[in-house]
Amino acid sequence: MTTRRTRRANDAREATTSESESESESDESDESDDDASATSELELAVDELGRIACEVNRYLTYETTSATTFAGRDALDDDDARRLTKDCEAAHTAKNARGKRRTSGTSSGRTFWVNAESEPRCALEYLARETFRRATREAAARAERDAGARDEDERARYDPSKSGAEWWTQVIDEGDEIGWHWDKDYALEGAGVNAHPQLGTVTYFCDGGTPTVVVNRPTKVNCDYENGDVGVCGDITECVVSWPKWGKQITFDGRFLHGAPSEFARGTPQSSKRVTFLVNVWLNHKPITAQPLSQDELATMQLRDVERARSWVVTTGTPPSAAVVGKRELRERSRRTFDFKFKYSGAKRHLELTLPLDFSKNSDDSSSSEVCAGDESTRAVFSRAALGELR
Repeated sequence: MTTRRTRRANDAREATTSESESESESDESDESDDDASATSELELAVDELGRIACEVNRYLTYETTSATTFAGRDALDDDDARRLTKDCEAAHTAKNARGKRRTSGTSSGRTFWVNAESEPRCALEYLARETFRRATREAAARAERDAGARDEDERARYDPSKSGAEWWTQVIDEGDEIGWHWDKDYALEGAGVNAHPQLGTVTYFCDGGTPTVVVNRPTKVNCDYENGDVGVCGDITECVVSWPKWGKQITFDGRFLHGAPSEFARGTPQSSKRVTFLVNVWLNHKPITAQPLSQDELATMQLRDVERARSWVVTTGTPPSAAVVGKRELRERSRRTFDFKFKYSGAKRHLELTLPLDFSKNSDDSSSSEVCAGDESTRAVFSRAALGELR
């Protein structure tokens, strides 16, 4: 474990140039405002894999998993489903407005926060806290049991005052895409540190739109922003593609590169919206710019009955399945190379992935496609020694 003492900016340095399922969502032209931000000192401990240090880390599941029914659509009547979409739209609007407000040269925050032990005040806060608890409950219990077995005085869990769920929403047209990005505490980037959540999650409140794609390309702990953070470049050996399905939730390693490219969408875009609920799980660190809903923002939420929201969450059924189950090695025939360009840390990056030619087709003919059959054909997993490269 390494302890880093950093000078942190009170505002976030932005890293992407397109709409993204991350906390960085504005043009890098905003950086001039950040240069004048005040700084303070933060002591940050990271483990050998670059994660925020926590005894629970080694008990968490970092493989990409998928729960097909985190929330049950049948549990919501049409009015509640409509209100849920409206609340996601309101949160999306509030998040964007937060990024534009400046007080004494600093931002009031771009994402929302629910502390690990706080009481939720609306449906979205409840869903965020429940996502956090589901992702950490078993790991924390195992850590406590092992700590007890070692007869330690202090339980090897996490500090709840610094742990919780960073959440936000995205409501976009079904045909729109989400830019490639990493989720991290962007306010620490200027201090030379890449600090990522332990886990990232995406929950879909829609049945169409571009899929979430996760590739196993992490960053390095040290962020060399001035030189484009070249440490992020390298080979990719696994790619997971998750198509939207109402109530489905995927969980993945919070250090990994991800996005939602339109090239992998199925069918012709309809007039409906792609509605996603994003939650990052943080242990022993709260992102600097993430803040709870303000009273004004809370007032825009239509679904305030937490007990009602509790009834939507599926508490029984099959556990989340690891995406690696049933994955196939890519065949030598019928492959296509996809080349994606995006901007990160002020530098242009190229992501190259070589995948089966027709993998995005929703077909039961596994002989013509490498699509995995799990999750009712809403997920595909590819593994290959030279699957792709980020350069």
